[in-house]
Amino acid sequence: MFLKKNLTKVLTIMLIVVMGAGAFALFSPKASAKSEIKESIAYVDMQYLFENHPDIPAVKSKLNQDLQGLQQQLKGELQSKIEQVQGAEKQKLVQQYQQKLNVEANKRQKQLLKPINDEIKATIDEIAKEQGIAVVLQKDMIIYGGTDLTSQVLDRLKAKNKADKQETSKKNDK
Repeated sequence: MFLKKNLTKVLTIMLIVVMGAGAFALFSPKASAKSEIKESIAYVDMQYLFENHPDIPAVKSKLNQDLQGLQQQLKGELQSKIEQVQGAEKQKLVQQYQQKLNVEANKRQKQLLKPINDEIKATIDEIAKEQGIAVVLQKDMIIYGGTDLTSQVLDRLKAKNKADKQETSKKNDK
């Protein structure tokens, strides 16, 4: 009987401790931080943003123009040198100029796309800060969850572009 009373007291105390620990874990700041973290993750589709950026048509046109000029320049250089060599040397020279054209084309493409990339990243940063989002990932990295910011970012980019064009138009009218 004495043993039964002690066992009941011990079990009651253990039950109270376990329930208290559970309540503490449930209402602790770490538990609420976990739910905040879950809600503060977002993602964007960078490829879609690049393809649909308002300045892309102008950049593509400029890039094509630059590449045509570079191609003509290198073609002129190649033709003057190719007359001086024979056989395998000609093939080697042609390959060198093709490689040079590719390197220059990649370099020019990076130069022209850098401002667009910077603008996209800055816009993502603005929207994330406004919405209290701590982490923004590339869409391809997401398996489940998160908030898609792609359309918000694109809308903001289009609005900025429209405002810039209106401002430029006003300056030109004066």
